[in-house]
Amino acid sequence: MDTVQYFGYGSLVNRDTRPPDEPFKKASVAGWRRAWAHRVTNSSAASVPGWSKPSHMPKGYTVLTVEPAQTVQIDGVLVSIAVADLPALDAREGGYSRHSVTSTKSTDPVAIYVSNSAHSDRACNDYPLLQSYVDCVLAGFLKVFGWDGVERFIDTTQGWSAPMLPDRTAPLYPRAVTLSEELLASFDERIAAAHQRESSNEY
Repeated sequence: MDTVQYFGYGSLVNRDTRPPDEPFKKASVAGWRRAWAHRVTNSSAASVPGWSKPSHMPKGYTVLTVEPAQTVQIDGVLVSIAVADLPALDAREGGYSRHSVTSTKSTDPVAIYVSNSAHSDRACNDYPLLQSYVDCVLAGFLKVFGWDGVERFIDTTQGWSAPMLPDRTAPLYPRAVTLSEELLASFDERIAAAHQRESSNEY
């Protein structure tokens, strides 16, 4: 086999972060849920302007991974790439391991990237969510799945009660996207509501 398939569930859904000629199709997998639970150490996180918790200067930030969840189904994209291009994708997904999923409609093997145990932990004050990454992911879901897809993404992702590192003016995410103020405000409104819902359920 000279191609391999992967299921993208986060930033990989945003096709602006991938080669423009890379074909994809909408897909879903059952038995997994997204979580803000992959930590990335980055010393620049401590110098982001606007961080409101000086007693906890960030050591890095937290991005998405997936974890088993029998009753959950998540949207994403199914992509075929040349086997020769797989090392570059693995390098992009550093700190993750490829696992096989069988719950797509594809009859061929499909890989999904799952955080390694050394990097896997919930977001917190030391490792907050990264705003530029969240923006990129939501923009991708909006373009592929519409606003209904954005809402499903939020509903099937855990960890919204975590703090957010406000890096929009100087993005730490290397594949940050430029979005309108109106769109960012719409994202912020939905994130704030998810944060409030999840925080209320923790007590």
